[in-house]
Amino acid sequence: MSKGKWFVCLSLIVLVNSSHAQQIQHSDPAEGFTFNGAELYQRFLNSGPGMSMPTLAEAHIPAAPCLTTGMTGETSLPNLPTAFPLKVPAQLAGKLAYYKGTGAKGVLGPRGWTCRQYFGSSGSRLKIAPTGGAFEDDAKYESSIKYSGELIERSLSIGDTSGRSEVARVAARIFPIVNDFVDQLREQGIIDRSVDPLPGDTYFYLSPTVVVFRTERDDEGIAGRATGAPMLGLAYLMKEPGRAPDLTLLKARLGTANGNLVPIILANEILEGDNSGSASAGSMQPPENPRPFGLWAHNGSTVYLVAQGASREFHYEQPRPGITNEGARKGTLLFKGVAREGNYEGTAYIFKRGCRPVPYQVSGPILDDSRRVLMRGNAPKLNERCQVTGHTADKLEFTLVLAASEKQ
Repeated sequence: MSKGKWFVCLSLIVLVNSSHAQQIQHSDPAEGFTFNGAELYQRFLNSGPGMSMPTLAEAHIPAAPCLTTGMTGETSLPNLPTAFPLKVPAQLAGKLAYYKGTGAKGVLGPRGWTCRQYFGSSGSRLKIAPTGGAFEDDAKYESSIKYSGELIERSLSIGDTSGRSEVARVAARIFPIVNDFVDQLREQGIIDRSVDPLPGDTYFYLSPTVVVFRTERDDEGIAGRATGAPMLGLAYLMKEPGRAPDLTLLKARLGTANGNLVPIILANEILEGDNSGSASAGSMQPPENPRPFGLWAHNGSTVYLVAQGASREFHYEQPRPGITNEGARKGTLLFKGVAREGNYEGTAYIFKRGCRPVPYQVSGPILDDSRRVLMRGNAPKLNERCQVTGHTADKLEFTLVLAASEKQ
């Protein structure tokens, strides 16, 4: 789509949506906001600039496993099913693959590309490109991206970690709903008080916390420089009550041959948005009307499992004395994620006295006829100032001791 057509679409959209996007200028830290995928997808379909597409139908998209590297340098390859059932236009299904590392979510992309996933103390990054040359500058998680070819990348910045500076950098420009959070980081000197305009960017609000963006060719935008071709993407916040917001940026810089895939890639992110396994610890209490899956033993503690659809959460029922001393209580959330194709994958939490729970990514198989779950990840190490000083390989094992039917 040309820049002129983009602005014609945008001017019509703003008349309908600008009042909705501006309704909430500040958020209460005690409140949260989530991602309603179905509702946002309808807005995306009906009024997204340049995002019209054929009807979606369920298709089995081949899985492409991504090498995953953590802060320790350890690299692993996920064990994935051969395909994932996703909703895509039938005529484009043959051009797509689902790229996924050890995190809870993957990203659609052109079939036959390569991918890498990175986890760090501030969040994670999943990167997809036609060749391995896109990853030559990525020996370390924090490396700058110099690659100028076709690229799809999703980054997650966690607001309760060192990722807060990236959350605030983007939020200061496009998410006034978290102005209080941004102002707090400005007062602490974590981000600059001034916010330079980004003339290469155009934004369309699906909601006060979800934005579709376009960065013009060779201009700088909220997701980096659009080298060689315009860049389209999605930026959104997720926030649990009482916690800092997390930011997801999904950007796609594709050539003419793959340009028609961009709306499908963004639509898939929207539709999966409420199944992402948020990086925030969430409420200390289980959701309303939970479906209990009995009591489980974990590292000297007793926990209970809450299951709603594919969603899975482990909460403490009787924490052992050691973890109680670090701040865990009955009802405290230990793991939040999804069950998919014989695996659990999502976010676990480290507890330390005087610190907020710190998230990290874990995944692993369901074993022994669904009576045991074994997940692994790189757990952060915290100092006395609640700062992440490194990571260590961690194993989380859960063994069923009392089924829900027996408990009842």
